[in-house]
Amino acid sequence: MKVEQIIWTPKYNWEMVYDQGLTDKAQLVLAFGYRNLLEDDTLFAELSSLYPNAELVTCSTSGEILQDEILHESIAVTALYFEKTEVKVAEINLDGANTDSSISKLVGKISTPYLSHVLLFADGMVINGEELTDSLRRSLTNVPVIGGLASDGFNTLKTVVGLNDKPISGKAIAVALYGKNIKISTNVGLGWNTFGIKRKVTKATKNIVYEIEGKNALDLYRSYLGELSKELPTSAMLIPVGLLNNETYDITIKSVIDVDNRNNGLVFSSNIKEGSIIYFMKSTNESLVQRAQMAARQGLAQHRDKVPDFALVFSSLGRLLTMRQWTEDELEVINDEFQGTIPISGFYGLGEIAPHRKHKIGTLHNHSISVSLFSE
Repeated sequence: MKVEQIIWTPKYNWEMVYDQGLTDKAQLVLAFGYRNLLEDDTLFAELSSLYPNAELVTCSTSGEILQDEILHESIAVTALYFEKTEVKVAEINLDGANTDSSISKLVGKISTPYLSHVLLFADGMVINGEELTDSLRRSLTNVPVIGGLASDGFNTLKTVVGLNDKPISGKAIAVALYGKNIKISTNVGLGWNTFGIKRKVTKATKNIVYEIEGKNALDLYRSYLGELSKELPTSAMLIPVGLLNNETYDITIKSVIDVDNRNNGLVFSSNIKEGSIIYFMKSTNESLVQRAQMAARQGLAQHRDKVPDFALVFSSLGRLLTMRQWTEDELEVINDEFQGTIPISGFYGLGEIAPHRKHKIGTLHNHSISVSLFSE
């Protein structure tokens, strides 16, 4: 497996970061970037011409990851050449009313007995992330899925993904990898702790919570945010909610992505059932960085026989807004664990898709960081 990286920035335009001479050889190109740049006709034409024989996957972000840096208003491009692995890419238009049907069509385009891994990128604004991963688990059997939900800078206006064409809203892209020669390990780092008492959701519909302990959910949430409530919905990323699993006692982090002012509701990235037990969550920069380092270290331990060829890192807008200028600290510790020898790419988005514990196929994460190591 060979990896090449190029970046576009307003100051330097296209700049080679890691040259492997893959211009005509690359089979797959992942381009993560600022939405306005990805939608620019001239830039997209230039991007398409860089690797004419490759499948080109584009995804808008809230920040592009390249090695130990987080970049904004850029396009971070990774070209991949697989020596022993077949690659196939498929896309679908998402039907928000029937996620199962949409995902079934997508899986039907890539599923064979030799399918070993799937990379998934989806519009973060038109799809319910939990319904997406639930549908994947019903459609796939023992095939790990990693990826992320597209984002839009620090806005929640429009997110786009694309395959071999200018990215648009309302799509999902699957990259299928086949055979036994590809190995991918994925580990997820959290770093969040509960604060306050546990509370019961007493009124909810799908991904909107209206009442908590019989009280207005939005008013309760505003009381925790204080002055920051004036900056809703963006400031909601600072206080995620932990959903308690009554059987395993695991806590899954859920993001508040919008508010329903008319009905005083909190809009989440995934469904919250009535009767669910939740906590409000807090973190420190130290705990977030420590968990990112642990995820990288655990991944390396799974590749003892060979140094990985490449790393994909996905994190969330909520984590970025929480850490602010310290965000690069978690990328630096990951790069340090890899001793600066493994090419790293990825992005900050509206949700991370990664296997976790009992969910081998992949589940939706928020406010986490997932580290996936590739070797062939």
